[in-house]
Amino acid sequence: MNQNQISNNEPQQSTQGEILRAEVHKPQISRTVIIILFLIFLIGYCCGHICSRMFNNPLEKMQILYVSRSEIMDLEKARVEHSQDSEGRMFFGEINKAISLIREESMKHENNYNRVIFVGDDYVEGRNTHSISKEVYEKVIHRLKKPKDSL
Repeated sequence: MNQNQISNNEPQQSTQGEILRAEVHKPQISRTVIIILFLIFLIGYCCGHICSRMFNNPLEKMQILYVSRSEIMDLEKARVEHSQDSEGRMFFGEINKAISLIREESMKHENNYNRVIFVGDDYVEGRNTHSISKEVYEKVIHRLKKPKDSL
């Protein structure tokens, strides 16, 4: 009987050992599956991001804004002709300050979809372009006038 008991116990021990081995391997399989699923998700996300960049063309939304020197000079000449300033000074005699203000005001319009360029001639060609010279000019004149009005 001892042998029967021993032989009956042996299969039970081996099945318990197999159960323990199976339990040990289950978390490893789960980790492997989780890692594989995470990698598939990551690759899918990267491919989707790249495809969305290719098919969603941000250049269609982009505008090129230009500041024309000749437009600003024409606006200033018209202001000087119509002003009652006896000296008739361009930009109230503060040309260097006006130039820095023109650059400062112009660059406020630049962001991801707007690029600002400065033009010296009357000719600008391109899609989605329009001049902001008048708007910049009006802000510069307003800022140049402020100190004189406050005196």
